[in-house]
Amino acid sequence: MFAFEIWSIEIAEELTQLNINQNSKLIPLDIKDLYTNLPKQGITMATRHWLQQPTIDHEESKQIILLIDTIMEQNYFQYNNQYFKPQKGIIMGSPLSGTLAELYLQKIEKDNIKQWLDSNEISYYKRYVDDTFYSLLHAGRSSANHFSEFSNT
Repeated sequence: MFAFEIWSIEIAEELTQLNINQNSKLIPLDIKDLYTNLPKQGITMATRHWLQQPTIDHEESKQIILLIDTIMEQNYFQYNNQYFKPQKGIIMGSPLSGTLAELYLQKIEKDNIKQWLDSNEISYYKRYVDDTFYSLLHAGRSSANHFSEFSNT
């Protein structure tokens, strides 16, 4: 079984356990063109955040940030025997792209999604890589719109 299939089964099982009423909304969301839309500054800030651990040496942290910034600046791809440098985001297929995307998304989740879960603004949240968000909102249209607007930024 592939990871996505396992994740789909896991979500299906979790959704059967949820208390869903007539005010609930199940909203699947897709992160469009995640890698090419990631803000490079956001990746750097998220990485810096996750490196602020007491067990990580400050000099090592600075070196890691410098390496990531350098890698993002040396970010090229080839198409039709021509080389291109993206104006924003990171390229798909780079060994580091998935890790950088995950660092960035986990920071967003920590800063925003966790607060919405804690306040019961949303009662369920699940993400698999860059493909989908699943959220169950118990609030009215304004909360659904708020979450949708946030996810499109």
